[in-house]
Amino acid sequence: MAHSPQQLKQPLDFHFTPWKNPANIKLIFPLIMGVLVISLLSYFSTFFFILVLTLLFTAVLRPVVFHFEKRGFNPVGAMILVYLLFIALLFLLFIVLAPQVSEQLREMTQLERQLRLNSGQHAIEKFISFFAAKIDFLDSPDLQQRLAKQYFVVFLRFLRGAVAFSSTILLSPINLFILGLAIFFLLKDGMQLQRQIISALPNRFLEFSTLAFDNIVDTLARYFRVHFIVLVSCTVIYSFSFHWLGLPYSILLGFIAGFACTIPYFGPVIGALPASLVGLYSFKTSAVLFVLIGLFAAVHFINMLVLRKQHESISHGISPFYTLLILLVCYTIWGFWGLFFAIPLAICLVTIFKQLMWGIQNFHF
Repeated sequence: MAHSPQQLKQPLDFHFTPWKNPANIKLIFPLIMGVLVISLLSYFSTFFFILVLTLLFTAVLRPVVFHFEKRGFNPVGAMILVYLLFIALLFLLFIVLAPQVSEQLREMTQLERQLRLNSGQHAIEKFISFFAAKIDFLDSPDLQQRLAKQYFVVFLRFLRGAVAFSSTILLSPINLFILGLAIFFLLKDGMQLQRQIISALPNRFLEFSTLAFDNIVDTLARYFRVHFIVLVSCTVIYSFSFHWLGLPYSILLGFIAGFACTIPYFGPVIGALPASLVGLYSFKTSAVLFVLIGLFAAVHFINMLVLRKQHESISHGISPFYTLLILLVCYTIWGFWGLFFAIPLAICLVTIFKQLMWGIQNFHF
């Protein structure tokens, strides 16, 4: 069956009705395998996050390599030049930020111990009482104490996860070395690897696999590039803002808040939670909550206003309910890491699933 290039370029809308086409039952097996793979990945969270960062940086650096190639550089020379500039930038950031980040990690670990041993729960009770005064059904001291105890346990787990997450990514030379090596080989051999995968498939899948691979790679690369811009800009803004406000652990909290900005719908809440609780515990006043809430609201508004077109171009139609469900599932599997794995993993699966459905409707295998 022949198709024009315009018809094959973009995926078509489809209605998934497996009961009308028994061939679609074959999708059950890969779905089961996907669940098993996700379960196994819970034991390799560091490896998986390095993989996500590799795809992220490769998606950002590859257009720069193409730009140098258009300027007359040899492909290998352009790749090596861009890679060396990237490594130099990472090394500079590591030299400048590592001492401060290391000190802030030690201080945050001490804060976690203080919260667990003494007066931390009182700060949480104050936090809940502040909002309970506005809500009638929470205006009960016994209920507030029970909520404070439960929320305190959750906060300690969240804080421990934040410390482990930040230290694993920011202060591990081994992880940084593996990350740099993976980026080099993916930049060097990424296209060749894609061609080898396609050539290993049966001939009847050649046309579909070529179109599907190109679409998947382009979609994911565009997704990672947009979120890299969001991550870097928001991390810088939050870190400087927290430092200007006198909030402790400004770099770490800015790093966590910047990563949270890549999470749709619930990102500002996830990013604001540790900053608000640390601010409340440090300043001993509820007024800091209004300042931090205003800061997060302003950054979120500017982010959506400036990058509105980019956000629309990578929208995959995942509703807030399913976004929350995905976040909860990944948080259960990976803990704090899962909040950052969740949406990139979901986008990858949705993109691949749409391409498979498009292929089933437009090709006869």
